[in-house]
Amino acid sequence: MKKLFLSLALVATGAAAYAQIGAGTLMLGGSLGFSSTGGGENKATPGGGGASVTTDLTARSNWNFSPTVGYFLNDNLAVGLRLGLGGTNRGQVTTTDGKTTENISSFDLGVELFGRYYKSIGSNFYFFVDGGLGFSSASWTDKTQDGLDKLKDDDKYSLSTIGLNVAPGVAFFPSEKWGIDLTLNRLVGFNMNSSTMEAANNGGKLETSTTDFGIGAGFMPSLGLHYYMGK
Repeated sequence: MKKLFLSLALVATGAAAYAQIGAGTLMLGGSLGFSSTGGGENKATPGGGGASVTTDLTARSNWNFSPTVGYFLNDNLAVGLRLGLGGTNRGQVTTTDGKTTENISSFDLGVELFGRYYKSIGSNFYFFVDGGLGFSSASWTDKTQDGLDKLKDDDKYSLSTIGLNVAPGVAFFPSEKWGIDLTLNRLVGFNMNSSTMEAANNGGKLETSTTDFGIGAGFMPSLGLHYYMGK
C-alpha cells in the first residue's frame, strides 16, 4: 500500500510539473483559425411596383495563421511578437441582370506586439488573457463578367488597420515542453481602419477612415501549439 501511495504521489508531482512556467521561458509556436459562412439568396423588391432583383451569394471563408515568439518576464506574464498571415475568399455575386461580380482577397499580412497573462486553473491547465497592439493590411480586386462570360479585373480595394484587441483562452500541457491553447479572438477590440477604392472605369479614388469598438465582436476561435523552451 505504501508503494501504491508513493507511485500516485510521483505521478501527481510529474503532472503538476507540466503546468509550471518559469521566468525566462521562451515560447515558440503559432495558432491557426478558420471561419466560413454559407451561400444564399437575397431578394429586394422596390416600392411602386418596380421589378424585384434577386442576388445569389456564394459562401465566404476566412483563415489566419500567426507564428509567435514570446518571453516570460515572470511565472505568469509573457510578452512577445507575432505575425498575422491570412486570406479571405469573398465569393461571387450574381444578379438577375446576368452580371457576376467576384471579390478575390489577396494575401493579408500583419504584425502585433502582445502580452499574455496566465493563471493556473488545475493540473496542466491555464486560463490566460491575451492583449495585442498590431497593424495589418489587405487588398483585393473585384472581377466582373464581360460579354464573353469571362471575369475581368474591375475596382481595386485596400484596407489597413491599427488595432488593440483583448482575448481570453485556455492552455493545456500534454507534456512538459508542449502546450496546446484555444483562444477566442477579439473579445474586446478597438480598431482604426483606412480603406481605399480605385475605380477601374475612370481612375477615380475613394478614401475612407473609420474606427470601431466591439465587445464579443469578430468571434473566431483559433487553435495554437507552442513549445516552451527552458520550461
